[in-house]
Amino acid sequence: MICFRLKRIGEMNIMRLVILTVALTLISTKGLAFCFEPTPPFSKPSPPLCFDNVCDSWAVDSYRSEVDLYLNRLQNYADEALEYAECEARKAVNDWNDFVAWNKVRRR
Repeated sequence: MICFRLKRIGEMNIMRLVILTVALTLISTKGLAFCFEPTPPFSKPSPPLCFDNVCDSWAVDSYRSEVDLYLNRLQNYADEALEYAECEARKAVNDWNDFVAWNKVRRR
């Protein structure tokens, strides 16, 4: 009988510990939510200098590669900017929900 009670008390303490751990994890991850603002690409590629409108093939290929890389960076920037905007919107909604949950509004 005493053994059963001790076992039951131990199970209750473990359950409380699990609930406390889950609650603290949820609170801490919500507090750590941070939105990273994206940085735009630094500079656009400049076209090669060609004399008499004749360019070396390596200069054209190099310029094409730089343009492709720049376009990829722009696409990444656009994707990151969208993620940033969505993150900030989620934070604003969460802030509002927290405010409403913890504060009472008096109606006139």
